Amino acid sequence: MVIHYDVIVVGGSFAGLNFARCASILGLKVLLIDQNKDIGSSIRTTGILIKDIVEEMNIPRTLLPNTVNKMKVYFPNMKYLEWKTKENIFFMSYTKDFLKYLARSAKEFGAIIETDTQYISGKKTSDVIEVIIKKNSIEEKIRAKFIVGADGAHSKVAKDFKLDKNKKFMTGIEKVYEHAKGVSNDEFYCFVDKELAPGYLCWVTKRGKETFVGLAGHTKEFDIQHALCEFEKKTAVLFDFKRAKLVQTKSGMIPINGPLKKIVCDKALLVGDSAGQIGALTAGGIYPAIKYSKDAANSVMKYLWLQEKNALKLYNKRSFHDSYLRTELILRKAYEMIENNNDFNNIYKTFKTKDGKKLMQIFLFEHGDKQHIILSELTEILKHPKLFKPFGKILIEEFQKII
Repeated sequence: MVIHYDVIVVGGSFAGLNFARCASILGLKVLLIDQNKDIGSSIRTTGILIKDIVEEMNIPRTLLPNTVNKMKVYFPNMKYLEWKTKENIFFMSYTKDFLKYLARSAKEFGAIIETDTQYISGKKTSDVIEVIIKKNSIEEKIRAKFIVGADGAHSKVAKDFKLDKNKKFMTGIEKVYEHAKGVSNDEFYCFVDKELAPGYLCWVTKRGKETFVGLAGHTKEFDIQHALCEFEKKTAVLFDFKRAKLVQTKSGMIPINGPLKKIVCDKALLVGDSAGQIGALTAGGIYPAIKYSKDAANSVMKYLWLQEKNALKLYNKRSFHDSYLRTELILRKAYEMIENNNDFNNIYKTFKTKDGKKLMQIFLFEHGDKQHIILSELTEILKHPKLFKPFGKILIEEFQKII
């Protein structure tokens, strides 16, 4: 029986492409298939990268038109608080170009990338997996030692190999404008509003000459198109979108159930959105996708070549107990406890305090490997009797479990 590849990767976004890149660097023979005609042709993310990723991957600065070092958080009554950092923590990226950069890098190390190629099904047969793909209306059977599902929130690979699936989602929508007025290149504007974005928030930010305006929330609780129109009306005192040119509208489902419990078996592994590796509160998915695709590549190499039987299980364990992902899940639970806009307006008063400002400074600008420090500091701050009085105790207990 001919085995064509060591690994077949399904999905050509951040997790899939970086897995292909890292696995190829390690010497694995990789085929990546993606259903879109071109890499980066179906982008739903705003494309914010954190410092850790930019430095580790040595991303060309030509792909990063501006940095964000100021956050403004507006409350329902339109009062706002502002946080700044002197460091360049967040980078706006030309997302499509960044994905193409990852694809080129993967190819340079030997990965084969087939676009406009649909994953039909996959199954385990004896010591290999057989995958049916479809391209140009022609189905083809290919074999590999292993398969990686990086095929998004509704993963077909997860279904075929009986792995866990995402069950809790938000719906997000975002417009991209050119020539919008009132938006600064170094600022990210957040708007909390239980009516316009139930369970999440609205946002405005800028990338080069483009302005992104979006919101997300629980799918069944609001009309997302209407909510976005109302948000633009509400913020007309700050920004001018009426005379701007609309160049794109995009929407998609965002999994918010946190890291899934079972994301590996003896011939398959999930990574990225497929594995629930996305911030349950902030919906930040690029950082965990890059982090865990590299981890996954190392784990698969150890499993296939070094016969380390526990390599996949350890990857699964690291993902499920990841402090960043678990923290986001805890904060998601706390956020859901805020019942209405009056509660949000009262929280504004809390964040005006010294401890409140420090809490948000940590949450907004500390990321990556500093997570254990963040949890310890958050726990101490939350002990303040006036801070998050309704659910501070719950948060402290949950954080201490992770620490």
